[in-house]
Parts: sequence; C-alpha cells; structure tokens
Amino acid sequence: MRTKIFFMLGVFIIFGFISNTNDSELLIARDYYQKGKDDSKAAENLKTFTETKTSKPIFKAYNGVSYLLMAKHHWNPYRKMEYVNKGLEIINQAIIANPTEIESRFLRFTVEENLPTIISFTSHIQADKTYILANLKATHSFYTTMKGYLKTSKTLTEAEKKKL
Repeated sequence: MRTKIFFMLGVFIIFGFISNTNDSELLIARDYYQKGKDDSKAAENLKTFTETKTSKPIFKAYNGVSYLLMAKHHWNPYRKMEYVNKGLEIINQAIIANPTEIESRFLRFTVEENLPTIISFTSHIQADKTYILANLKATHSFYTTMKGYLKTSKTLTEAEKKKL
C-alpha cells in the first residue's frame, strides 16, 4: 500500500513538473515571439529555442513563425522568400497536426494578415478568423495578447471586435 502511494506521488510530481516545464517553455516562446517583431536577435532565439521542440505542434507553429520574423529582418529579398515559404510550411504542418490548437491558428492568422500583398498566401485568414472567434476563451493563457491583437485587426469587422 505504501509503495503504491509513493508511486502515485512520484507520478503526480513528474507529470506536474513536465506540465510546468511546458508552460514555462511556452512563456519563453511567446516572449521571443513578441520581441521578435522588432528584434532580429529575438527572432533567431525563437528559432533556436523551438527547433528541438517541434514534436509538439504549438512549438512547431512558433518555429514556423520564427522564420517569418527572420524574413522580416533580413535584407536579401531571395532569402526573405525562402524564410517566408519555409515558415508558412512549418506553421501549416503544425496546424495539420493539431487543428484545434487556437494559439497556432492565431499565429497563422497574424502572419497571413501581415504578409505583403505581393505574397498571395492568405488562404486561411477567413477560416482561422472564424475558428478563433468561435473558440477564444478568456481562460486561455494567451487570451489578453490574442484579444489585443484581434481588436486592432484589419480583417475583423467592428461588430466582431465588439464581441471580444
């Protein structure tokens, strides 16, 4: 009996540690993502940080975003397109792996919404917007950031923004 209790306690501690590790790692990825919009080093750090975690779809999505952020900061147009294509491919793979992960859908939405008009890769904007608006919950740990972005989105109508 005592062995079972210690075993169960050990399992709870291990799973609690793993869960907290994933949460803290996700916070780090989010921080790099938010800083990467203005800082090329943060974009590179996001890529480095997430590239060993891509077995988890959310980290795969952040890894894809890192390429797009690096494209934003790169001066060579050819290299920019390489980064954009690779990043979009990785994000789509992440969403195929877990289509109900709202944060991944949000990342793709923000990326596609902000692509230059010369790049005609905006085929998921409406589907992602619909999914996000239907499933965004105030209990999500990235809710404030997602809501803040959506309130300024050029894709949402004023009525949709008011419902947030």
